[in-house]
Amino acid sequence: MKLVLKEDKISKYRDHIEKGSSLTVKEKEVFDRYFFAFSQLLDGLSERQVVELLMMYPTPIGGLSQSMAYNVVNGCNADCGTGIWENLYFVALHRLRGQVVATGKVFFSVVDVQTNLRYSTC
Repeated sequence: MKLVLKEDKISKYRDHIEKGSSLTVKEKEVFDRYFFAFSQLLDGLSERQVVELLMMYPTPIGGLSQSMAYNVVNGCNADCGTGIWENLYFVALHRLRGQVVATGKVFFSVVDVQTNLRYSTC
């Protein structure tokens, strides 16, 4: 089994956002879950609310068991101290800003922003 370091995963995610590099289906699911959870935490939802949201949200982002949802939230919190998700979130929002300027389309909700980021970075 190949050992994958956390920094390797993060650099893959960063390349995906910045350069549009492709991810495997499984990597994309994991990335979307973490990005979604982290953005909800940034928006002020409590950890418990994010866990419930991950459990109730439609698949592939949601539909998780409670323990899996807690693992995603705990992973976001563990990586917060390193600034990994903050950097990825900033890069994604910076890219979205460029899209808004180019197209003139304004997004009115976090779901609009996340949906646009998800489909614009595939």
